Amino acid sequence: MKSTAVLTFLLLSVIASTAQSVGASSLMDDGNHFLLHCDRTQQPDKAVIIACLAYVQGVKDGASVVHATDQCVPMNATSFQLLDVSFKFVRDNPETRAQQTAILVHRALVNAFPCEKK
Repeated sequence: MKSTAVLTFLLLSVIASTAQSVGASSLMDDGNHFLLHCDRTQQPDKAVIIACLAYVQGVKDGASVVHATDQCVPMNATSFQLLDVSFKFVRDNPETRAQQTAILVHRALVNAFPCEKK
């Protein structure tokens, strides 16, 4: 339990310092900034990719906390898969890139992992 808390603290510290180097709000600004920083094939800084992964995971988890029923991400979906889905959505929908990143990530997850209608 103690080691998990320490590991979590260290990870959050890395993410926070990375967010500062990228620009604290840069990833969250809009889809254009998200594309600029979160391309796994072009981004040489692994810490920035970790920040992107954490951001996308946070949007997914945030939707779960508020009991959003429009996205049903499988339990075995990896953070890399969620980042790839989000990046592809933003890249393939240039008309939406001026929107906030959280909105775009949520829409990407809803499109990729819709819940079954009952």
